[in-house]
Amino acid sequence: MNEATLLKTLRLRRDTFEALAAIAEEQNRNFDSLCQEALDAWLQAYTEAQLRKEMEEEAQESTLGYDEFWDGVELD
Repeated sequence: MNEATLLKTLRLRRDTFEALAAIAEEQNRNFDSLCQEALDAWLQAYTEAQLRKEMEEEAQESTLGYDEFWDGVELD
């Protein structure tokens, strides 16, 4: 695993820190690893949501509705 040195102080609310610390202790896990997994999961969910949003916007721009498609077309 590649680790980078944190160049900025990470600040957490006390209740968030305490909840994470309690989970780490309950699961007998390393606090840093637990935080890293939580951030990884959030980043993955955020990225997937952004991709879905972009795909939906693109689909709306490129997809004509039934009436728009057939507007002005006369079938004999």
